[in-house]
Amino acid sequence: MIKIELVPCHSRPDRESIQIHMTSKKVTVDLSFKSYVLAVLVLLSILFFQNILGILILVFVSFLIAVAVVPFVNLRKKVFLADYPP
Repeated sequence: MIKIELVPCHSRPDRESIQIHMTSKKVTVDLSFKSYVLAVLVLLSILFFQNILGILILVFVSFLIAVAVVPFVNLRKKVFLADYPP
C-alpha cells in the first residue's frame, strides 16, 4: 500500500514536504518556492529552444550555401569583368 500526503516541513516552515508511506520505508521530498521556479524556468527554456531551433537551422544552412557559392561568384566576376576596361 502506498500513501502520499503533503505536509509542512518540520525543519523549515517555508517549505512543504511530500511524504510517501510504503509498506517498508518512508520517503520525504522537500519542495520550496525555489524548486517550483526552477522547474518552470527549465520548462520555459525547453520550449524556447524548441521554437528557435528551426530558425537556427535555417541560418546555418543559409550560411553554408553562401560559403559554397562564393568561389563561383568570384570566378564569374573575373570572367565577365575581364571584358570591360576599368
